[in-house]
Amino acid sequence: MNIFDDVSLLYKVAKYYYIEDYSQGDIAKLLNISRPQISRILKRARELEIVKIEISMPNNLKDDDTEEKIKQHLGLKDVLIVDDSNDNKLLYVKSSEYLSSIIEKNKKIGIGWNETLYNISIELKYNDSDKEKIFYPLVGNLCNNNNPYLQINNIVDRFAEKFNSRAYFNNYPAITEKKYLNNNDMEKLEEFKKFWNDLDVAVIGLSSRHESYNSYIKDIPKVDKLNIDNIEGMVLGSFFMNDGKTFKYPDKYYINCIMLSELKKIKNIVCVVTGNQKIDIIKFAAINKYFNILITDKTTADYIVSSFKI
Repeated sequence: MNIFDDVSLLYKVAKYYYIEDYSQGDIAKLLNISRPQISRILKRARELEIVKIEISMPNNLKDDDTEEKIKQHLGLKDVLIVDDSNDNKLLYVKSSEYLSSIIEKNKKIGIGWNETLYNISIELKYNDSDKEKIFYPLVGNLCNNNNPYLQINNIVDRFAEKFNSRAYFNNYPAITEKKYLNNNDMEKLEEFKKFWNDLDVAVIGLSSRHESYNSYIKDIPKVDKLNIDNIEGMVLGSFFMNDGKTFKYPDKYYINCIMLSELKKIKNIVCVVTGNQKIDIIKFAAINKYFNILITDKTTADYIVSSFKI
């Protein structure tokens, strides 16, 4: 029998080489077969799948590959993928570290609201920063809502405290009918809007329809033409609708938040978001340039990549 068809011999040589760590020269001497023949036997063993070689990419390289796919497909400047954790604690810690490195290099920073940003503000370490930094809320308050995640001035104040810096506060509602605002109110609001035109960094989150309703929509139930069932998600005070458009508030309302057209002009827009139910709004917001840096967890990142038609 041809030695290259002798399955028993192929297995024996493969076992010596791959499992018992013999060199090809040692196997050649042991079996009285030439060294070149041993090499050919090993090749034949692979062809017959007696030997199956599996190469596993290390997790950190998998993350790098996933980050690159998301970055390229969504046109982002950077992507950070954080290991999953049951309480999102790791997400908050890693996000705070990443944000610190960006904020440290900039002067004017806008901050959004939600549970994620609230918890990130807690995890931020104290920085011996210069006092020239100024932190601004990107949206007004919900005056009748005691949810700490939506108390924007508290979140902004904590960011400023951690960086030994100043904070400007926005004490007006995120949305109100214009008839309740006097001329003095309007002047103050319009003056505050000017700060948003000169920001270096914005830090935002994205909310699903369920989160939007529980935290925001139920406090403004009388907004004309806002069909809750058509809402896909929200960023700051702007709603994404399931037809791919953003909701246009009727003119009688004053919207006290940075407009998306202005948000997308900021150089560094960091969005911290997780959740497989948010994949569509993540992609929608990224494609429309409402953020250019994404921080998310592994599970969400995998869902994002699997949604691509690659």
